[in-house]
Amino acid sequence: MQIYRVHDRMVAKGLSVVMATRNESECIKKVIEDYGYVLSKISLDTELIVSDFSEDDTLQRAMEAAKDCSLNAVPLDVDRPGRGYALRLGVEHAGYNLICLVDGDGSHDPKYIPGLLECHKRGCIAMASRFPPLGWGEEHTFFHYYGNRIAVATVNLLFRGNVSDITNGFCIMDRRVWSVLALDSDHWSFDAQIVCRALKRGVSIIEIPCFEPKRKGGRAKLNLFDAFWRIGGRVFLERITP
Repeated sequence: MQIYRVHDRMVAKGLSVVMATRNESECIKKVIEDYGYVLSKISLDTELIVSDFSEDDTLQRAMEAAKDCSLNAVPLDVDRPGRGYALRLGVEHAGYNLICLVDGDGSHDPKYIPGLLECHKRGCIAMASRFPPLGWGEEHTFFHYYGNRIAVATVNLLFRGNVSDITNGFCIMDRRVWSVLALDSDHWSFDAQIVCRALKRGVSIIEIPCFEPKRKGGRAKLNLFDAFWRIGGRVFLERITP
């Protein structure tokens, strides 16, 4: 096993999938089974960090499903809400040099992980895109689609980028890139922060097309008004800070 030192921490060569969950009990078993199948086919050591802040038994069901499919899974009981916070905390507990960020509602299909690994290069971010000219999503509404188009155009203009999706968050990066980004967003602006900081700090983003299916269970936890203020505010904040 190869061991790397990253900022005075020893990590092994492999892939840590960090999954944020909140009240996904009705679908988490199927989600974990899907990830277990895909990760079992990857020629790397892998682990799944389930970073959970739930009022139901999501974490327990996730661990039971992981055991049933012999998936190396680590439970993490998060102490406060916030998707970005859950993902950041999960990365702190991850043991491998490659990090894959995903959601636990089934909207991030694990079948795209091999493609992300294939296109990933050291020092870059491999990211799945749900929007033209690359991909598509089954839950796109009029406001979701055109709101995202406006947000993407704004980010590309402000940061001289050429990306097609800033709010998916389904990506793979190595720990050195994670350290360069120094992410601190706790909420749904986390995905936009990844893209903005990558563009302004010279980290390349390589996009692959993906189709985002409907969530397997649960309900959306971000409304349009919150999305506008959180994501728009984050983009503005990243523009005026180093």
